[in-house]
Amino acid sequence: TKPAWKSVSVVTSALPERVWRVYAELRWHEWDHDIESMAAAPSNRAPGLVDGNVFVIHMKDRTQHTVTVSDVVEHERFTYAGPLTGSQLVAVHRLERCDEGTRITHAFECTGFLGGIFRMAAAGPVQRGLEQNTLMLRTLAEAAEARFRRREA
Repeated sequence: TKPAWKSVSVVTSALPERVWRVYAELRWHEWDHDIESMAAAPSNRAPGLVDGNVFVIHMKDRTQHTVTVSDVVEHERFTYAGPLTGSQLVAVHRLERCDEGTRITHAFECTGFLGGIFRMAAAGPVQRGLEQNTLMLRTLAEAAEARFRRREA
């Protein structure tokens, strides 16, 4: 497979199930500093991260992106893709169980006719955002893991 344009991986002590729950709650604005809010399209036939579901993501810069979810394997991975002018943004989110807990990997790619221009123009901010957002996701997943363990004790 072709390497991603921008990616970051972090390891969390949280289990994949806890990280997945943070994704599935669809409150991505809590861990992605660029997102204001998101909403499921009324045409979705099932709630949550399901192949084919569409979401409208409202960004803090007042833009919005309509994305479609695919390649969903619960507790392991999902992809979403959305159009950009002359291009498409593809984001892959992967969870891999490891000795320490879970390796979270977020990767972005811009494809299409103008993909190269988007990659050049946004490289720095996208990489910094990926790093910041993935660390925040780790923090939220570890808090969810701690709550789960307290309930189980």
